[in-house]
Amino acid sequence: MTFEVLAKEVSRIAQLVGLSTEGLINSLVVAFLCAMGVLFRKQIIKLWKNVRARLELRKSLIEHSKKVRSDFERNPSPYRMDDEKFVDVFDLTCGPERELIPSVSNGRTQLLFDTIKSKGCLFLEGSFGIGKSTIAQHLLVHSKRGFWRAIFIDFHDKEIPDTQSMIEDNFIKWVFLNSKWMRECAANELVVQLARKALDDKKILLVFDALDENKASESNSERSNIRVFLEFLSDSSWPIVVTCREEFTDFRD
Repeated sequence: MTFEVLAKEVSRIAQLVGLSTEGLINSLVVAFLCAMGVLFRKQIIKLWKNVRARLELRKSLIEHSKKVRSDFERNPSPYRMDDEKFVDVFDLTCGPERELIPSVSNGRTQLLFDTIKSKGCLFLEGSFGIGKSTIAQHLLVHSKRGFWRAIFIDFHDKEIPDTQSMIEDNFIKWVFLNSKWMRECAANELVVQLARKALDDKKILLVFDALDENKASESNSERSNIRVFLEFLSDSSWPIVVTCREEFTDFRD
């Protein structure tokens, strides 16, 4: 369409609506700017909601880390060995193929974090009292070496979830609801989505302690649920540390 044709069309429309050509153009410009203003306002609101959600998630994760560390300090490890050396004592396996993580001369902590990021779930398995929880606590306290933040869940009084319901963002909601200081985050869908993305991007470490030591773990149905849940965690690519007895980690054998 040429400029002349466009000018005639604008003039014709101006006559139909009872406006001068200049008045019609001014009205169209105002309408366009208003529309752009509404669109811009929506973008600002969306951006602000994202910023608030990120701040809420960050604040909750920091508070969670402080509370967990405070609990650990009130209940110190019964082992006198240096934490770094203590981690080297154990045979540790990681990922769906249960690959053995070697000991290294300068300590395994950073190697463990790198392996968890690349392979997935780390199993700390063994009999009662050998120090599984101590290693898990050590990794959580030092998690900032490899992750943005960490979330700790003690399973002594928790029920094993139904893995069939762990789709989309339900897993993160379940984590929040079962984490001592992060339950309020479960109600904010935007925070849940941001946390799920951070978990997918391997920026958040999950630490599940005493997975097999809940009150119902002696029942056959619950023991079966534990194995199914462990397999679900193992098959994911999420960075997770799990402590449990060896009898529950034989699903890959």
